[in-house]
Amino acid sequence: MRVYLDQNHWIYLTKGRVGHDASYQTAYRKLRELAISTTCTFPLSSIHYMETWVTQSGRQRRDVATTMLELARPPGYLRPRTIAGANKILRREIDSALCRRLGRQEPFPRYPIFSEGVGHAFGTRIEYRVPEGIDIPPKRRRAIEAYANWALETEALSGPHRDFPIRGLDTERYKAPSLRFQERELRLASEMTRLRPGRDERNRWIQ
Repeated sequence: MRVYLDQNHWIYLTKGRVGHDASYQTAYRKLRELAISTTCTFPLSSIHYMETWVTQSGRQRRDVATTMLELARPPGYLRPRTIAGANKILRREIDSALCRRLGRQEPFPRYPIFSEGVGHAFGTRIEYRVPEGIDIPPKRRRAIEAYANWALETEALSGPHRDFPIRGLDTERYKAPSLRFQERELRLASEMTRLRPGRDERNRWIQ
């Protein structure tokens, strides 16, 4: 079973985990048991990453990130379970809905909504690999890559250890993608209202 938790729930669970709120300690322990047994998974979205970075306190960011990783990262995995970025699935969802509505076969494979890692959440590839030119034993190479990717996933979620603001680091940039998305949606709605396309015209759009 997949369970999506809003950011405020992650914060409450963190307070229970670190002992600041006894009312959430039992809930955290139960969810931890479900995560370890893989009865439930608690996937993260790109919004979780961005909203965690809003917190100014480095300690609080690390505390919340630790809770997220303990519940979202299955036992034996380097990366947490994540939900695909909207930039990868939105266009395909629209195309799929139109194809079903018009009785047409979908011309593309379905994109995996659930996978793992910060890269999947943001619709890109984020992974460390030891450069091929470095001559080290395969076992050591795998160990270095595993540790580096574990650290990458942790730091991508918690951000710098220092408190914000940090000179030269714009933590407000997380708002830009959501604002651009909102602007495009409003523009599309306005255009659809103006055009009022009929069935024949919608057919031509997806040909």
